[in-house]
Amino acid sequence: MKYKLNKFRFLLLSHLFFLFNKVLCGDRELPSPPDCGSIHSITKRVIGGTYSRSNEFPWMVLLEYQKGVNMQNGCGGVLINKQFVLTAVHCLNNKHLGQLISVKLGVHNQLYNGTRMRVERTILHEDFHENDNGILFNDIALLRLENNIDYSSSIYPICMPFMTDYYQAPELGTNFTVAGWGETQMYYSSKRLRKVIVPFVSRRACKKLFYRKYGTFIPSTNICAGGEEGRDSCYGDSGGPLMRKIRNYWLLEGIISYGDTDQCATEMPTVHAYVSKYKYWIVEHIRNG
Repeated sequence: MKYKLNKFRFLLLSHLFFLFNKVLCGDRELPSPPDCGSIHSITKRVIGGTYSRSNEFPWMVLLEYQKGVNMQNGCGGVLINKQFVLTAVHCLNNKHLGQLISVKLGVHNQLYNGTRMRVERTILHEDFHENDNGILFNDIALLRLENNIDYSSSIYPICMPFMTDYYQAPELGTNFTVAGWGETQMYYSSKRLRKVIVPFVSRRACKKLFYRKYGTFIPSTNICAGGEEGRDSCYGDSGGPLMRKIRNYWLLEGIISYGDTDQCATEMPTVHAYVSKYKYWIVEHIRNG
């Protein structure tokens, strides 16, 4: 009887904590499956990939910059709830791109209009820095949009790995998908969203490759993928997602950060901000806005 009462109290407290969490976050809460990561019912490039299907990745976001009197597209991002987008810090402090003004959602082909939303606030990771070799650390940022987004078949959030109860860290043999509008084999940006499958690379192997070439280390807050010639992300894909599909839902594993500074799609893997390692940073800043 005592065991049943304790179990009941535990369940009740868990439920109250869940409700408190939802009230605290409101529209800023992070969704969990089935409310994310699926096709809803109603500066890196993708090399060696194929065109994605329309609405295949409805969380893809295109960042728009103003440089002088002109507007131009630059990096990518990923929608994680009704008001926030995750991207890379180096997409927000790049003088060559200009000033970030807005994002476009629901874009598959850049020749057609998506939904434009102004960026109300940028939240850069406090410990972001770049070393002398161009290696980036804590390259992760949040964008708070001016208004809440209405979900549709073309605009829908991806799932965060820490919002599921079945997530397991990737291991050798795990494959990811990256997507973006960045440069292709022909050295021009793609108008249509492209995707490519890339393999997981262990941090040990990744550290060895980058230390040998750049004399730098890869911290545990990064995750590496790729390393196959002719198949990877490249310039223009930065800030976009490294994704993995588990139980028919897409989870956000990483944010595209950097790779070989000489050229793309070499034996050098691409390094991403490891989203799971930034759980508390993401949740805290979403709640505080």
